[in-house]
Amino acid sequence: MANTVERAIRSVLSQDYINKELIVLDGGSTDGTVEIIKKYSNQIAHFVSEPDDGLYKTIIHNWHLISGDIIGEIGADDWYCDGALSAVANTFEKTQADVFYGDIIFIRPDGSQIYHSTNQVDLENSYHCTVTLSPSTLVRKEILADFYRQQLKDCVDEFRIAADAYLWMTLYHTGKKFSYINTGKAIANFSLTGVSTTQIFQSLYETRQAMYRVIGSNKELLVKHKKLFDKQFSAHAIWGYHTLLGEDSFCQIIRPIIDLQARYVIFGAGNMCGNAIKLLRLFGCKVDYIVDSQPDLEGKSYDNIIICSPDCLRLEQDICIMISSIDYVADIQKQLLEMHLNQTVNVISYSDICLELYHQLGDEILKNGWERGLLK
Repeated sequence: MANTVERAIRSVLSQDYINKELIVLDGGSTDGTVEIIKKYSNQIAHFVSEPDDGLYKTIIHNWHLISGDIIGEIGADDWYCDGALSAVANTFEKTQADVFYGDIIFIRPDGSQIYHSTNQVDLENSYHCTVTLSPSTLVRKEILADFYRQQLKDCVDEFRIAADAYLWMTLYHTGKKFSYINTGKAIANFSLTGVSTTQIFQSLYETRQAMYRVIGSNKELLVKHKKLFDKQFSAHAIWGYHTLLGEDSFCQIIRPIIDLQARYVIFGAGNMCGNAIKLLRLFGCKVDYIVDSQPDLEGKSYDNIIICSPDCLRLEQDICIMISSIDYVADIQKQLLEMHLNQTVNVISYSDICLELYHQLGDEILKNGWERGLLK
């Protein structure tokens, strides 16, 4: 954390919005983090460094330190983009909303980036997955205080890393007003190295627990979003099976689903692209190229595979297109249908493969592996 916390601090202090307050909560670090933070002590409103019993308990305990009207939370590995706080303030003045959310840039471990626009997200999906992320989402103080000191306080031990999912579900479910920060630019950068992305099963099981807490009494809503959650869950569960069963057994089970002779093109250079490539390479399948509808990605590469425009598919024959996205499968299928591709082109979905395997093998083996510490 010592090598990233300064970047996070500077990203707040360098904002052009003047009326801001920075509070830094540290869990008693001994890796040089405290020394770095103290360099900015004259610009930090409050600094607390002490051993804690979890992030959320620390926030609840130190809530009295906060005096701002709009509250943002950012981890030591993440950082704000220039102009972020001014954009939030302008949106607040225009909309008087309760929750403000904007675009975010995912930073992979190799430094490459994925721009994630939240303009078109369906906020109802908050019930089963995270559609907004803390670094790019800010909330009115009184609303956030009510969540931390009322809803979360009594069940805080159930959430080590994914109380954010519980927060967004709760705010949406209770009718709070969300407003998109429409600036054409990202609000923050989110490193895909934090606990919510490296301890994926912990995060997923906590998200499921939050879903049951928020909508468990509404059977119709729960059935709908349980199915959607399972789709999200299975896209990660597939690699839990790989870990627990071993590669030989895993490949034997999933081999009938994969056409080993096909030439593959991946549609979608987002979060799941790497997993789709990993699955195909496990069976020695060749990925010719990736296509993505974002023009700024054309000509770039992902895992040494070139990214092209979807127009490249118009001349293709005898290929298999694997859609890597989870949330936009139907949209991509519609786009491909409208392109009138050659009849020899086959279209499959990474998420459908994962869901089929999940229905076949179930959750018990995964839950057992997670409880034994074999899955993170």
